[in-house]
Amino acid sequence: MNRCVLNTEAQEDLREIRDCVLIEGGARVARYVVSSFVVAFRRLAKRLGMGHRRGDLTPNQTLLFWPMFSYLIVYRRESSHVAIVAVLHGKRDVPSLLRQRPL
Repeated sequence: MNRCVLNTEAQEDLREIRDCVLIEGGARVARYVVSSFVVAFRRLAKRLGMGHRRGDLTPNQTLLFWPMFSYLIVYRRESSHVAIVAVLHGKRDVPSLLRQRPL
């Protein structure tokens, strides 16, 4: 399993992160942050089981969490790929945001 797929919401999360970092840190920092996420996504797809469940954030036992900077990458292992379902800042109301998403 070397494939990683970002759902629509996760793609939007990454765009919002990029835009925020672009304003606060400039283009170079934004490129670094986005490329670091891409590297992390690929690593998650190659190494099955990375991350951990977070019963305090969601009762959904299929979701795994991986910390990256101040964010949580939320993903699920599928039969043919890893599905990234969210990239959320750790200070946000993660349980509420996950309840609003199709998981």
